[in-house]
Amino acid sequence: MTEACTYVIFGATGNLTRVKLMPALYHLEQ
Repeated sequence: MTEACTYVIFGATGNLTRVKLMPALYHLEQ
């Protein structure tokens, strides 16, 4: 059984989020 996890991201509108953070979270799921 997998555990649920919630992420809270503050200031997620910048370029750094699109370039680094979102791909990192996507790869974390895989």
